[in-house]
Amino acid sequence: MGTTSSLTGTNLTDEEVRRSVLEYLKLAKPLAVIMAPRCGPFGPLGRFNQAINPDGWLRSYALSAPLASFCGKVALLQRGEGRHFLVEQPRGSTLFEEPPWPEVLSHPETKRIIFHQCRVKQYVNGLLCKKATEL
Repeated sequence: MGTTSSLTGTNLTDEEVRRSVLEYLKLAKPLAVIMAPRCGPFGPLGRFNQAINPDGWLRSYALSAPLASFCGKVALLQRGEGRHFLVEQPRGSTLFEEPPWPEVLSHPETKRIIFHQCRVKQYVNGLLCKKATEL
C-alpha cells in the first residue's frame, strides 16, 4: 500500500507535509475536516496481528502512530477555532488512546457514535456489511 495520496499527491507520513497541512488549515479555516486515518495497528485485526506477528505490527504502528497523532492535532485545531471534524475508525479502535485523542474526546462537545455499515448500505461481495464503525 502506497503512502502518497493519488487524489492530492500528498504524503502525510512526511513530517514537513503534516506541518504544511496544519498551516494550510489555519489559513483556509475549513468548516469541517473529514479524516479516516489508517486503522491497521489500532483495529481489532491489528490486535490479532500484534499477537501473531509482532514485528509486522510494530512496522505498521511506526507508520500509523504519527498519522493518528496528526489527526488528533487537526481535531484539536478545528475544535479550538470553533470548527468541526469527523473521524472514522472501526469500533473498538485503540487509535483514540493515542495522544492527543484522549484530550479531544474529553471535550464535552465531542460526540461519538457507533453504527454498522449496513445502515448506510455498504456492500461487500453483494451482501450488506455488518461492520461496526465509530465516528
